[in-house]
Amino acid sequence: MTTCPYCSSNFMLLDTASTEGKCAQCSKTKSFTEQEIVIAETHRDSLTEKYVSRLEKAYKEKDYQTLSSLVEEVAKSGISSWYAWFCIGWYDLHEGNIAQAFDDFKLAALFLDEENFDEFYELTMESVLESLEETVKKDKDWVDENVTLVDFTSTLFEHFEHLCEDGDFMCDLMYRIGTIEIETAVMGGNLLKEIMMLVLDYYAGNAFIPDQQQLLNNAIASVETIDAAM
Repeated sequence: MTTCPYCSSNFMLLDTASTEGKCAQCSKTKSFTEQEIVIAETHRDSLTEKYVSRLEKAYKEKDYQTLSSLVEEVAKSGISSWYAWFCIGWYDLHEGNIAQAFDDFKLAALFLDEENFDEFYELTMESVLESLEETVKKDKDWVDENVTLVDFTSTLFEHFEHLCEDGDFMCDLMYRIGTIEIETAVMGGNLLKEIMMLVLDYYAGNAFIPDQQQLLNNAIASVETIDAAM
């Protein structure tokens, strides 16, 4: 990421291979010179050095107060780090900002490489399941009309299809929902409702996978597991 010359945000996504940039804020595009690319890369490295170790420490210690003071500053800086955007997304999940969290995770996926795919995938899946579990325990809605996982899961699948052994992220999530321990009938009922909402979200906006039956198969498996526990 680098500074957008049109809206002055730090959300100009620069593809160094094509030398083209597109702003995630105002959607305008710009061609970059070699010198501008070097400047952007230097700035990226300085931001990574400044923030990532602090974010990692706060995340591992589950230090919400430190993350609270960091995430807005880090996000506005336009950091080009998958781990930083994962931490920002994790914090947004903790705060109940589910829609924003998946925007954060989508940005993380754009900065991801194959070497770190498995770590990012499992960290994100674990965080999503924890957030979902805590929300249904409180008898609140996790998915609503403002929340969609489609943009994130499609971005991840399009860039790393060959690494997605169990299908795309939403299919995998649907199956793993069945591993959540059901403590009360109300919690189980809430989870069943969330499964329905996720299926609707998937079919409403997800056309990038030819065989969508896998999601329904996984949904059925989780529904049966939850029903038996209830």
